[in-house]
Amino acid sequence: MKSRRFILACAIAAGVVGAAVGTATVSAGDSNVSGANPASNARAGDGEQATKAKKKPNKGKGKRGPRGKTGPAGPAGPPGPAGAPGVGLNFNRALGSNSSSAISRGNFTITAASDANGNCVDIKLRANAKDSRLSVGSAGGFFFLPNNTDASVQSGDTSQMFTAVTDDGRSTMSGIVGRVSVGGRCYVSGYVTGV
Repeated sequence: MKSRRFILACAIAAGVVGAAVGTATVSAGDSNVSGANPASNARAGDGEQATKAKKKPNKGKGKRGPRGKTGPAGPAGPPGPAGAPGVGLNFNRALGSNSSSAISRGNFTITAASDANGNCVDIKLRANAKDSRLSVGSAGGFFFLPNNTDASVQSGDTSQMFTAVTDDGRSTMSGIVGRVSVGGRCYVSGYVTGV
């Protein structure tokens, strides 16, 4: 009878020990599954965060739209500097016998003169140092006027317009001049401008 009780007690004790060992094994297995290695889990989390950081938001670009209308013109700029001033001179003269009067501007000299009796002679334009072109009369064509050469811009008791320019365009002279002989004197009138 005592042997049966002993065997039963051993069997019960073995069952309790077996249950305890099984519980411990399951607990250990759970700890391995859920996070027995915290450092490994931390590294995995860092990798996921780095991947998320590298992904930039998708900024999609649509097609370029049509060009807008041209805007209104801006305000006018300041005025430019003034050009070189022209020189305008009256050519009013009263000449006695064997007299002359001249005006020079730039490359040109215009001269009125009288003879020994006080009568007027033709008014002449001279191209000085540079070859030039001269036009006489309304709609008169330009002709070549070599340097140091004279040409008549008026003849008789009349008035006439003229314009001249150097071949390099740096000097001009224009005007309207006339003359009339009266009582042994030569009266010259007109206006000349030039640079």
